[in-house]
Amino acid sequence: MKLMLGRPSQDWQAAWHHPVALAGTFVDPQRYQGTAYQVSGWSRLGGNGGL
Repeated sequence: MKLMLGRPSQDWQAAWHHPVALAGTFVDPQRYQGTAYQVSGWSRLGGNGGL
């Protein structure tokens, strides 16, 4: 997942001449544990459960 985010950052940089500084997503903690995000080094912000 971390490597996958490199491509949109490169595309954004090429189009807008500015790097991507932050990427976000949402996980329903009642349906998913967010394991893939954890092993990719993502951090949990806000909410009351999940990652």
